[in-house]
Amino acid sequence: MKTPPTLGYWTRRAIIGLEHGFYRSSAHVSRALGRQRKVMTPEIYRAFSFRDKVDVKGRVLAARTLPEPTEYDSWWTNGRRMIRRWLTSEEPGARVVVSIAGTVTETVSDDEGYFELELDAPSSADTIEVWLPTSENPEIITAPILRNDYEPSVVVISDVDDTVFLSNTAKLIGMIKTALLGNALTRQIFDGVPALYQILRTGPDGNGKNPISYVTSSPWNLHSLMERIFNHRGIPAGAYFMTDWGVSHDNWLKESNPVHKRRAILKIMRWFPDAPVVLLGDSSQHDPEIYLRIAQEHPGRIAAIAIRDVAVMPSPTEPIPDSIPYLLHKDTATARSFILGKLGWERGEVKAEKLKS
Repeated sequence: MKTPPTLGYWTRRAIIGLEHGFYRSSAHVSRALGRQRKVMTPEIYRAFSFRDKVDVKGRVLAARTLPEPTEYDSWWTNGRRMIRRWLTSEEPGARVVVSIAGTVTETVSDDEGYFELELDAPSSADTIEVWLPTSENPEIITAPILRNDYEPSVVVISDVDDTVFLSNTAKLIGMIKTALLGNALTRQIFDGVPALYQILRTGPDGNGKNPISYVTSSPWNLHSLMERIFNHRGIPAGAYFMTDWGVSHDNWLKESNPVHKRRAILKIMRWFPDAPVVLLGDSSQHDPEIYLRIAQEHPGRIAAIAIRDVAVMPSPTEPIPDSIPYLLHKDTATARSFILGKLGWERGEVKAEKLKS
């Protein structure tokens, strides 16, 4: 027997209806007055290959330009630009056309402007083309396909905040200061992270293309910032799994972190069903509980779990089975030795690094 909808559910539906009604009314008024609508553009979040397919995720937003950051930008400049990242104007119900190697597929953006497709992708295809046929001045956007090995030697799934770079997610004031007042060039990356992720990407011989995915509760509004941080610091590109912040039919602000991370991790594991999995996270946002549960549900599939101890939440109280390769660590060097040891890559470690240099 289904549970009847709650008052909160109907309240959220009403807010969403008012928001969409406002956007539609504004568009009608603009057309009636002869004003041109805002130019919309498809923002591509990922084009990520798995086996002979590619997962395309993006969003239809009002076109905008964000200036390139510098290390000398003031806190005021950084804060103003961060606010601009949050204030996006999306286009629900927009027609979206995606082309791969001449094969064209069409879809429609959802209520928040998002779209996602899993498409056939021949190995010869290196890029996708996306455009909005009903937009004012439609422009073709080209994005690279991130190619991964058909049968990778490992699948890497990593949290971001307080795992890759310092975010202070457990301390509200520190998190706000870090998020609002810094930029892509000033974010503090943990020592050793780029080198570890590079060797996991390339494998012990330095020639692999092992898939890396970044699963975080940060909002999609910060996607371009996160990409800039990773590119600037030499962290390998990967598939981003972020969240939508705002009122939805199911949530007031955003989906819960455990639900979001679990769904994303299981999806990635289905993409690469035969490869061992390495899970990297921290102790501030339920990563240990999420990862351990998945390891118990998929015995023998998880090669290593490495949790950065940020000393804000207690370690799991229940004893961890010996069959689960779990490490709580304070520095990346310890995690690196543990992970490479579990993968049996110790002898190939130096060779891979020399090939990258």
